[in-house]
Amino acid sequence: MGYRDDQFHPIWPSGPPPEEPAAGRTAAAQLAEMDYGTPREAAFIKAVLAYYEGEDVSYRARLGAWAAEQLAVLDALPDDHDARAFASLAQLIVAPKGPDALPELIEAGERMDALRADAPNHPRANHYAIHAYDHPALAGPGLEVSRGCVSIVPGVPHALHMPTHIFTRLGLRDESIALNQRSGKAAIHQSVGEYVSNHCPHAVDYCVNTYLQLEQVDQAKEMLVRMEQQPNLENNFGTAHAAADAPARIPLEQDDWGAAAQLPRELHTAVSWNRYP
Repeated sequence: MGYRDDQFHPIWPSGPPPEEPAAGRTAAAQLAEMDYGTPREAAFIKAVLAYYEGEDVSYRARLGAWAAEQLAVLDALPDDHDARAFASLAQLIVAPKGPDALPELIEAGERMDALRADAPNHPRANHYAIHAYDHPALAGPGLEVSRGCVSIVPGVPHALHMPTHIFTRLGLRDESIALNQRSGKAAIHQSVGEYVSNHCPHAVDYCVNTYLQLEQVDQAKEMLVRMEQQPNLENNFGTAHAAADAPARIPLEQDDWGAAAQLPRELHTAVSWNRYP
């Protein structure tokens, strides 16, 4: 059914499905028995093992444990490019919600700006900077990095999509649609075995949203049909989120409450909906 157990998505609002932590703990147990090599490698491994430590530990607590160890890696290796990048990711994870997040987001973004100055083509520096600036009060500073991100890895679906987080906030709708269409096509061409990754429906969902902002309802419906005709989508939270969002946006944005009330509980057939309530 297209499950993948090799993913760590700490920014996603949903925790992993049951089989992913079990597979991760098995891998972590094997990792713990290996020669860690250098002190640098040992520091990063310690952060990974912190996430899987303990049996009855909540997902948020696991993320907090990982983030704390990852920030400790930065203390030990302040000039290390990857330590700086993962520290910003950790900071994004533990930041509070709403306006109180701003100091953490600004610090994480500025750290990534400094890393880009040292290593302009570092993919994580660009990726995590966009996440840091993906806030109504910070979208402006995110525009430069968003425009530059595409040239670094122009064939990667998620890299093509990420700038549209900022474009959407700033009302750059044509640019958002163009990049998300490229992202969706790239995801189809770079399938995960027999499955199309969740980057495709995620890009479609963004296109649907943007077309509706432009009051181009027919184009939004056309994008939705394309997604629904793609049978072999990856069965994970990313696909489920987009496959639920996109059909709902169309009636909701038109105040068509009757159609909204008739939306089925289970939408795209590729998704095991009981896994993603």
